Amino acid sequence: MTMKIIGIDGLDKQRLAFEIEKGGKFVIFQYCFSVIFMTFKRASDIYYIPPQKKAVVDSLGFSLFSFLFGWWGVPWGPIYTIGSLIINFSGGKDVTQEVVSELKRSGEWFTSTKENNINNQNIDQSEEKGKVDNEKKTTKPPASHIRNTTPFLWVFILSIIFIVIGTIIYKYQNLSVSDISKKIGQSVFVINCFDENMEPLKSGSGFFVNAQGAIVTNYHVIEGATYAEIITAQNKKYTIQNVLAGDKEGDLILLSVDISRREVKPLTIEKSSPEVGEKIVVISNPLGLQQTVSEGIVSAMRPVKTIGNIVQISAPISPGSSGAPVVNLKGHVIGVVTFYFSGGQNLNFAIPGDRIKKLIPATSVPLSNFFQKNINENRQLANSYIVNAKHYVDIGNFNLAIEFYSRAISIDQTIAFAYLGRGFAFENTNRLNEAINDYNNAIALEPRSAVNYTFRGNAYMKLNDYISAINDYNMAIGFKPEADGLAYAYMQRGIAYENLKDIRQAFMDYEIVIRLDPKQGYYRRGLSYQGLGYYEQAMADIKQAARLGNTSAQGYLSQKGIPLY
Repeated sequence: MTMKIIGIDGLDKQRLAFEIEKGGKFVIFQYCFSVIFMTFKRASDIYYIPPQKKAVVDSLGFSLFSFLFGWWGVPWGPIYTIGSLIINFSGGKDVTQEVVSELKRSGEWFTSTKENNINNQNIDQSEEKGKVDNEKKTTKPPASHIRNTTPFLWVFILSIIFIVIGTIIYKYQNLSVSDISKKIGQSVFVINCFDENMEPLKSGSGFFVNAQGAIVTNYHVIEGATYAEIITAQNKKYTIQNVLAGDKEGDLILLSVDISRREVKPLTIEKSSPEVGEKIVVISNPLGLQQTVSEGIVSAMRPVKTIGNIVQISAPISPGSSGAPVVNLKGHVIGVVTFYFSGGQNLNFAIPGDRIKKLIPATSVPLSNFFQKNINENRQLANSYIVNAKHYVDIGNFNLAIEFYSRAISIDQTIAFAYLGRGFAFENTNRLNEAINDYNNAIALEPRSAVNYTFRGNAYMKLNDYISAINDYNMAIGFKPEADGLAYAYMQRGIAYENLKDIRQAFMDYEIVIRLDPKQGYYRRGLSYQGLGYYEQAMADIKQAARLGNTSAQGYLSQKGIPLY
């Protein structure tokens, strides 16, 4: 069996034996490489190291190769890499005895080095003859019993190919919704905003966009606030300090947060535009419920004059989700949730992610000052318009009420009551879809207001959308309003159930109303009994309501000529 030995070119057997006697040695080096997650360990060819030469010089290529391409395999990559570096830097593995034994066995080695030194003069005097002998006796380059199975160059080329393939696979690999939730959730947080009196103003969602702690949310979420804070997935609070850049038309704002960089996990913004039909995931904090995950698709790209294309998505969105990231299955941000229409099934919209890149920090302005300019004057003027609008509602002139509410909203978009009042005026002029849009805005500003949900439920009732109405009355009841408001929400929900022919559930709600507000509860149940043909029970309930002072019940009995007792 032949051996491949590197470094013996030009040495005859006599000279080689002599150098071995003086400290020359044969060594092999180790190297390793990883393919995806598997790691392979290999030995080099045999290297001859002359006396006084450092073997570590010849080992550098193998050490560098192992360092670059061997370490990432699991679990042997680091182990093999460190082992190879230790062996190589210590001069390689000495295989001199094995190589000499193999050469002696094959007859290519002098059995006694003394013969080489008996008569150096004779060797010098017969130089020409020695040269001929050298040509005949020069050791042939070989291949070893420790022979390498893969040439160094091919290993290098194949490793590069596998690295490229692995990188491509990783780049285009889609994650599961569960994986995305774990990966993205740590970067998404609640934003709570407060006015100059530290009264709660509104809330939304946001996410980190760089390692320095810059965050992005909707402009309308932060607009009007003098103080704001974020609550991370770990339930830690941090103060929003400065406004770095704002895009009011695009409804985006870039802010800085007083937070340690160790706590920051920024998201990657997708470079390309999303495709219609592409699957997406939204992680948000609706109504302050942290880490709520919903999924859907990109339904359409809608052109908007002031923005360009806006992304329509099917993932369910609720108040408090504004500013949340919309990510693709690679976990990259393709949009920022901005608004939704609850009147349409999953009709939700997001600002394209590439617009975030246009938020270039110019100046850093403290949040407390950014919106403060003229805010008090604007609020005072808006409130004067609201007073006029309420007057016109009281006298039944809803068109003029809409005009004054609109003026107030044009000056200050942070007053929930202005949207609520205009919505009520729209509702009373039978402009129900516009009313629902205004109620949506009121809920976005005050997501825990029972009144906002009750008013929107009433509008859904007029549209005969009883399911949506019941959902809103459920929300109103859940926020536990004052007794009158609570009784009204139960009564309206009972009417909605009655329209859905769920009489049992309707009467259960009327029983609750009777306990909370007897004169309203008895009258409502009496009317229901009458509609079902139960005349005696109807009259008993209506008379009881009249005796308790319900003017509608009294008028009903008077009109029918029915005595109270």
